Parts: sequence; structure tokens; C-alpha cells
Amino acid sequence: MDPVKQFAEERLARLEAYQTDTEFRQLSQAWLESSMRKKYVYNFDWLGRPIIQYPQDMWAVQELIWQIKPDLVIETGIAHGGSLILSASILAMLDYCDAMAAGTTLDPRKTKRKVIGIDIDIRPHNRAALDAHPLRPMLHLVEGSSIAPETVAAVRAAAAGHKTIMVFLDSMHTHAHVLAELEAYAPMVSKGSYCVVFDSFVEDMPADLFPDRPWSPGDNPMTAMREYLKAHPEFVIDKSIEGRLMVTVAAQGFLKRVG
Repeated sequence: MDPVKQFAEERLARLEAYQTDTEFRQLSQAWLESSMRKKYVYNFDWLGRPIIQYPQDMWAVQELIWQIKPDLVIETGIAHGGSLILSASILAMLDYCDAMAAGTTLDPRKTKRKVIGIDIDIRPHNRAALDAHPLRPMLHLVEGSSIAPETVAAVRAAAAGHKTIMVFLDSMHTHAHVLAELEAYAPMVSKGSYCVVFDSFVEDMPADLFPDRPWSPGDNPMTAMREYLKAHPEFVIDKSIEGRLMVTVAAQGFLKRVG
């Protein structure tokens, strides 16, 4: 057998086995809960900026950006900016590879690929750190509520002219807020690309895991997605991504636009 085909078939068989491996799935869920209680997710940086994401989800993001090759990534929720820098770094690598393949000279400051980051409060120390980052020319920062009409209008204006768009939703995690974000930003996703909804795992976690937050089981990104998908068949859940990660905060949250 061709070794490339054999490798792919072995991987597929492994992943299919995971879906019926009850013990492995329960262990993964238990580890996710335990690690969240220990604030494990706060331990990582991406190119010098703190990124509040699990390594598994960071890996999935880079795979998706490499696969889809967007010219624009829209992210709600900035925090320390690590997620913006992750997206920008993969977009920069796409530019580099395009230039290598074409044999052309690359001026990274003139890239058409951008990351739009939206946050209701971009704290001065985080803005200063992002302003000093080498990838800053690829970032377009928008301060304001992600669901405010003026913010959505500003993002739409900044997105004009881009053809392949990906969206990551990771700000306020209540049902009402995420549903409003989906209504505002999911339509911007290009066909074949993704809207990734983070922290949908809240629905399957104990109610006491987020005592100081306004979201909880029954009121979170998962419940918002379920409502949104009922009226939007142009999006489907890509279960294959979660099936590979096993540990992810974006449970059922990798939404692919198919129509």
C-alpha cells in the first residue's frame, strides 16, 4: 500500500475508534473540568502574548487557517491579544508561502490579509503590547461591544473587499450575547470557511465551575448555537475536528458554512 494512503487510513481508523471509546471520552471530559478548575488555560503564550486557549484548540485554529487560507479573520474578544497574534502569524506564513511559490519579493507591511479584533475594553497595557508587536500591521482593532450596531457596522466596513473570511467568537459567553454575535458575524463567513464558537463546553460542565460569571449550563454559547442552527441550515457542525481534539472548549462549535 502507498505509505501516504496507509498513514491516512490508520489515522481515520484511530479517530473512528475514539467515538465509541467511552472510557477515553470520559477521561478527556474529566481532565477538561479538572484543568479548568486549576486555570490551566492561562499558562500559555503565542509569540510573546498570553493566549487564553487550550493547546488543542490553538492547534485546530492553525490547521483551519492553513486549510481555508482566509484573507480575513474576525475575532470577538481580545484579552491579552494572543489569539490575534496566533491568527496573524499563520496569515503571515500564508503570505510567505505564496511569495515562495511565486518567486516574488514579499513586503509584509503591504499584506492584504488582516485580523480584526473586537473587544468592549482594550486595556491600555494590552493595546501597548500589541502596538509594539512585529505583527501589529496585520491587526485592525475595534473597541466596543461586539453586538452594538456601530461596532458591527465598523467591522463590516473594515471587512469590505475581503473574499475568504473566518470568524472566531470568544467574548461574552451568555446565550443572548453569543446568539447576537452569530446573527451579526456568521453571515460574513465565506462559503467553505468556518465560524468557531468558543466556550460552548460550559453546557456540559458543573454549574459551580463559573461562580463569578453570568453564563452557566442552560445559558451559554452551546444553547445559542443550537438556536441559531435551527434557522440557518447554511451552517453545519464539523464533528471531525472535535473528534480529533477530544479536549476542546469549542464543543460542537466548529461551524462550517456549506451554503
